[in-house]
Amino acid sequence: MKKTRIFSFVLAVLMALSTFVIGVAAADGIAKSDNVVFVANSGSDDAAGTVDAPVATLAKAVEKLAATGGVAVIMGQVTIEGYKDETGMIAGNSVMPAHTGLITVTSYYDGVDYRAKMNGSDATGARIILNNSTAVSFNLQGDYLFDYVDICIPAAAKKQPIIACNYNDVTFGENIKMVFEDAAGLPWYEGDFACSEYPTVDPRLYPPIVLAGKNIEDATGVGTVAEPITVTEPCTITVKSGTWQSFRIGDRDVPFRNTIDTTVNLNIEGGTFTQWTGKYDNSNTNLCVMAHYQVCTTENFVGNVNITGGIFHGEIGGFGTYGPASYGDALEEGVINININGGTFKRDYGGQGPIIQPSQYLPFGYANLMFGEKHAVNVNIDTSKITVDSAVPFIQIIGRDELVNVNVNLDAKNDLVYVEETIPLWCITYAGVPAGEKPAETEPPVTTEAPATEPPATEPVTDAPKTEPVTEPTTKAPETNAPATQAPSTPAPVDDGGSALPVIIAIVAAVVVIAVVVVIIIKKKKA
Repeated sequence: MKKTRIFSFVLAVLMALSTFVIGVAAADGIAKSDNVVFVANSGSDDAAGTVDAPVATLAKAVEKLAATGGVAVIMGQVTIEGYKDETGMIAGNSVMPAHTGLITVTSYYDGVDYRAKMNGSDATGARIILNNSTAVSFNLQGDYLFDYVDICIPAAAKKQPIIACNYNDVTFGENIKMVFEDAAGLPWYEGDFACSEYPTVDPRLYPPIVLAGKNIEDATGVGTVAEPITVTEPCTITVKSGTWQSFRIGDRDVPFRNTIDTTVNLNIEGGTFTQWTGKYDNSNTNLCVMAHYQVCTTENFVGNVNITGGIFHGEIGGFGTYGPASYGDALEEGVINININGGTFKRDYGGQGPIIQPSQYLPFGYANLMFGEKHAVNVNIDTSKITVDSAVPFIQIIGRDELVNVNVNLDAKNDLVYVEETIPLWCITYAGVPAGEKPAETEPPVTTEAPATEPPATEPVTDAPKTEPVTEPTTKAPETNAPATQAPSTPAPVDDGGSALPVIIAIVAAVVVIAVVVVIIIKKKKA
């Protein structure tokens, strides 16, 4: 018994120590990997990629890890620039090489936090600098995890750095920080992105936009997309921290409408989302979160926006706008689910509360836009898990128009959520109970009309005297039956003996049973 107690005590101590070691390892950033490449602007793409000989670009690091996956360690400043034309001007997207396996991008590796260390002539610690100009993007062509890394928006950019995930699985972990500094590390914006600042400064445009899909040019960074594609592989974008302008399921300004024929998940567990249109209409399309943007969808499309945390300064949208009509017809099918089970929602400028827009579609604003029969936007909110922090203390759900099917499901009826009257009561449920009953659809009674019969032709009587009235017709008019208003009666079935057959079978069966019983009794008596 004593040995058993000692063994249990030792086992408990070992378990506690292992838990402590795991906790320490988790706090030391990304664990050591067999496949690792170090990156810093001060390095060379001809180098080996070791800590003493880093490569100069993230693209080269990804190229080295393309076959196996692994860890790219940002150990100094690493600038992401767009494709440059022959004059040296940024003219297109910066594109990472295609790869298989997961690539983790970090500045905190194997216990060393390079964010706090200078590297060569760097004026600051390690960070990624998004130096793309307006509307060009940082393109990812594989699965990524970004964690323990600072993302810098330099003073020269100040607007719309874009990260295009190209329908891959991408996670922005719990330790992403946006910094707004120049090359010398001096901050050019230190605001908190509060809505109250919007009258004098517009911080909405500073943080990055993240697309689940594509942006403008093709994957080579030059030219334009040759033809539309159909996306069939599901993907998931996850964000746990950082400051962002907006996240969008879909593309941005590709010259064709690509088609999504699969499930796209946008999981938001944390972070700050700054974009705010300032209006209830759709004159500005850059919402905090958009479940659909500038793509066509099929009946297999499911766009899931799963919000369990984060701070939202602006609107959350379902079906978004679609780009110019010259991009071709836009057919919208499938389902969008906006599931809100956490988060803080702010809208404190202008006395307006947060907004959920199931559709941004503006009637007659876009040509060639078609909605199929199966499309729908489902808004599901657990009000017990959200915080509304605004001048108007409720989230407003706007029903845009009758073209979009909207269903609202709330855990309870309370003052936190206001559902606009344009959404029918029978499309709203509180704890699973419909808020109203859908009126019965009364169809006009179906009547069987007799075939149209022309009145019998009456030939003029030529031999009737014209001066004397005819009291009786010399020729009897043909009798016409009134048209039948009831369905013709079905004649009674003729009894051809078939109706007696079941009775006969029953009698025969009863006789057989009695005979069997009698035989059994006789045998028992003989025995």
